[in-house]
Amino acid sequence: MNPLKALSNAIGQKYLTACAWTSTLAATALSSTAFAQLTQFDPNANNGKDLSTVIVKADSTTRELATLFLSVFAVMGFVLIAISLWKMYKASKDERETPKGAIVGLIVGGLMAGVTTVMWMVRNQLLGTGV
Repeated sequence: MNPLKALSNAIGQKYLTACAWTSTLAATALSSTAFAQLTQFDPNANNGKDLSTVIVKADSTTRELATLFLSVFAVMGFVLIAISLWKMYKASKDERETPKGAIVGLIVGGLMAGVTTVMWMVRNQLLGTGV
């Protein structure tokens, strides 16, 4: 079989599969929005919210997001350190492997874990939320 023809057949199959998934997702979205009910907009009904309440909630949300990002980066750094240590152990067992990637992973993982941990402690000390 001609390689170009085989490639065009493979691309055609992928295209048909993508079209089928897209139409399925569109049908699902349309069927779920068909039963949605409209709510009337009333600019006077604010449920007791004013600008200061919105700002306080936005401030607490950004603090929680900052904590989440710091935690995720610190954990990623520790995981990278563990993977690099494992790679270094494997490289020490096999003479063909070089530990260059493991050393770079140790440095990057250590920086990720160290910087985020220090940022976390400084932020808690400055904002007074405790360590």
